[in-house]
Amino acid sequence: MITHLAQIAAYADNHYKVSKAEKNKRTVTALTKIEGKERVQELASMMSGEKISDVSIKHAKDMLARPTRNISDINNIKNYIDCS
Repeated sequence: MITHLAQIAAYADNHYKVSKAEKNKRTVTALTKIEGKERVQELASMMSGEKISDVSIKHAKDMLARPTRNISDINNIKNYIDCS
């Protein structure tokens, strides 16, 4: 699943960042697996934009520290996506 919502991304077992750059006058994309502190930073950035705040870092850590996801959480996410 691809999402711009940190609240959804936090449920993923794996987290990848898609980025693009210009190389030799062409746009290229890259896919990078992120883990640990880098994942916390990325979720915080998804919530607060370029300027990452202490509050967004705390929220990112809290989201990643949730106990194992249960089926009702997953169904709520699916319902949200179906309505978007």
